[in-house]
Amino acid sequence: MKITLNTPKEVKLDQIDFILVFFISIVSFCVHLWCIQHPAHVIFDEVHFGNFTNWYTKSEFFFDIHPPLGKIIMFLFANFSEYDGQIEFGGEYGHTYPDETYVPLRITPAFFSSLCPTLLYFAVRFCGFSRCAGLATASIVLFDTSILCEHRFILSDGMLHFFSALHICIMAYGLSLPRDSQRFFVWQILTGLSLGAACSCKNTAWGLIALNGIIHVVEVFLTELALNESFFINVFIRGFTLAVPTGVVYIASFCVHFALLPFIGQGKGYLSQEMQNQLIDPSLDGLQLWGNRVTKPGLVTRSIILTLRMHQGNMGITQWHPYQSRPIGWPLLTDIYVGFWAKDGLEINCIGNVFSYYMAFFGVIFVLFGLRNKKWIQAMRFSVGWAVSYFPFFLIPRTMYLYHYHIPLMIGSCAFGASIDLFCPKFLRGLTAVIACFLAFVGFVLWSSFAYGQKPWDKHVIIWNDNWLYGDSVHRELAKGAGSPPPMNTKGIHIV
Repeated sequence: MKITLNTPKEVKLDQIDFILVFFISIVSFCVHLWCIQHPAHVIFDEVHFGNFTNWYTKSEFFFDIHPPLGKIIMFLFANFSEYDGQIEFGGEYGHTYPDETYVPLRITPAFFSSLCPTLLYFAVRFCGFSRCAGLATASIVLFDTSILCEHRFILSDGMLHFFSALHICIMAYGLSLPRDSQRFFVWQILTGLSLGAACSCKNTAWGLIALNGIIHVVEVFLTELALNESFFINVFIRGFTLAVPTGVVYIASFCVHFALLPFIGQGKGYLSQEMQNQLIDPSLDGLQLWGNRVTKPGLVTRSIILTLRMHQGNMGITQWHPYQSRPIGWPLLTDIYVGFWAKDGLEINCIGNVFSYYMAFFGVIFVLFGLRNKKWIQAMRFSVGWAVSYFPFFLIPRTMYLYHYHIPLMIGSCAFGASIDLFCPKFLRGLTAVIACFLAFVGFVLWSSFAYGQKPWDKHVIIWNDNWLYGDSVHRELAKGAGSPPPMNTKGIHIV
């Protein structure tokens, strides 16, 4: 016996949708690009990602713990600005940039990430939820200050979040199509391509793979109601149309990475001797080596080997850091923020918007209790997506930080939007969405100075939990054991 699932009808966006999207996009670009040049100092991991762009420009091989797509995109857009790869990102911490050539490098991640609220609005709408739900979702992400802080500097998270939001959007639209239609499988392939792009930026997107798998396995099982031959055939077909495009994009990003970096560089020590021999010494005649580096071993083999080395390197980052935190403290902001930069009483801190974080988290919880609503299955995609993107962090041994929570936060914002439709009658949805937007904006006003490096409000106004400054009890004990200097307070001095 088979049953027909209550899948949403294909949503046709109207003029009101496009007016809202236009407004969301304009505000998002303004929020992300305002004062993008400030501060004119090397901020946080700009020292690493700026050097990656330099090495791409010089075609020198380097090793990083993250997949290469986000870094490649930053390099390509740096070329459009005719950047010559000469900025010195290393040296003294937080030193001043010599000129304004760093600004286009910051604009690239800010530009891509500005589209995240718009894409998530579309995702919620394509799942069959109202414009009010979409607007609340977009506002939570748009006005979150920790996401904004991560998007405005020379870091690859802007591209990671863009492709993650794009994937959620494409996946939502594809799941609104009839399962036996040709268009469904075309959109399945597009879903796989966007998934591959997200996973090719950072490994934190891998939870999206589990989300896709759970959605399709559960859906096919509920349709077949048996583990029969038809069940396995349908699961295989859906998995194949997702996995192949995902794998192609992932491997292709490494192939481009290798092609762009033919010369010996600082990262060769992480490679096997055979792979080191394929790098070219620019001072020697490299014609013969060019043939070796393509054929022995192949690009796919090298991509797999480098992926394993990256994973080993990533999991090996276990040393104490004064701004590290535990996953248990992320959803409700009960642990330390991440200090990016401090000088002359101004600070850049990755600190969350309390209202955005709490609305996203409780949206995930609310959805669980909406079983009687006909849209509950669609809403549960977001709660499941949050879970599979968040809970695996408890199994990861490496040092972690608040910004690792951003993909679950974005998915949680979608869950909050969906919960508006699940629990609010139509006449209250608009009011609820307006209240959500207002609260998110209030949080933006309170904590955005930390994203922009502007003079903050008084500490008693903006520091709602001492754990943001000192860490939770576990963090403080670890700090004592490590003999680490305490974190800086909001005046840029160490707490004693």
